[in-house]
Amino acid sequence: MHHQKSCIWETAISLLIAITFGMVSSASAQSSTGPVFSTQTPGSGVVGSTFMVLLPLANNGNATAGAVMVTSAALGSAPRTNPPLPQALGDLAVGASNQLVLQFDSRPLILGGRYLLTVRGTYQFGGSTRGFAVNRFVVVTAPSASAESDLRRWIVLDAVRAELASLPHVDQIADGQAILSFVQSRPEFVATGISKDSSSIWARFADGFPLAIGNDFYPIPVTPIAPAGSPALQANSLNSALPRAIAAPISASSTIASPTEIPESSSVRLLSTLDQLGDPNVIANLSGWLFAAGYLPDITAD
Repeated sequence: MHHQKSCIWETAISLLIAITFGMVSSASAQSSTGPVFSTQTPGSGVVGSTFMVLLPLANNGNATAGAVMVTSAALGSAPRTNPPLPQALGDLAVGASNQLVLQFDSRPLILGGRYLLTVRGTYQFGGSTRGFAVNRFVVVTAPSASAESDLRRWIVLDAVRAELASLPHVDQIADGQAILSFVQSRPEFVATGISKDSSSIWARFADGFPLAIGNDFYPIPVTPIAPAGSPALQANSLNSALPRAIAAPISASSTIASPTEIPESSSVRLLSTLDQLGDPNVIANLSGWLFAAGYLPDITAD
């Protein structure tokens, strides 16, 4: 059994590169060995009574920081309104970053004022729990119209993420309907939908930007089970393409259904660079799921 991690994708995520307002001072870091935490240039701006900071938290050290947890975030005297803390970020690999979406009550802040933002947390390294703290000065600014639109979208994404995290993740269909009802309740969306198996929910913002939500916290069998009554497989050619972890259960009498999802072709190519995700079984798992869904994985060395 394998548990996938849920994700929220927005196809226009690259728009954050253009958020250059609120650029401020350099980041702080901790020790010179193991994980070293720092911050990258954030985006920020006042939206209504909320001051938002999109803060990339980075690991510039020489080892992975495990089980990173943000425990506090403070900006002057401004009360933090979101997200609830502590917030788990998972592992942070060397050179990787994870963006924090921080929201503060803007009323105690002065437009144009420069305030110290401090983020604290914990992580696992060397068999023990350790602490980190990063500081960065942030200037309170009024964003442009386009930047404000981007920030408002992040407020919605953060609300969707919080709703997703609050679900029990026991019944995929029930959770899928709960997420669908939530996005339908948000006035920012003009269209919504859900897949037949409730594994994904989609929505479209009023300005046309799409949102896809993966409802995939649920166990998926790795061993491929070919549906009965389907065309026979050529076992020899398929076994040569599959990793040993899943090739063994496939025999000349195995059968496979026609694919029903995207892509429409039954041929799927997987590259060995997927091993870099940190799970040595990732290709075997993906191949097993694809095979069970009616696809013929092509394992390609890279």
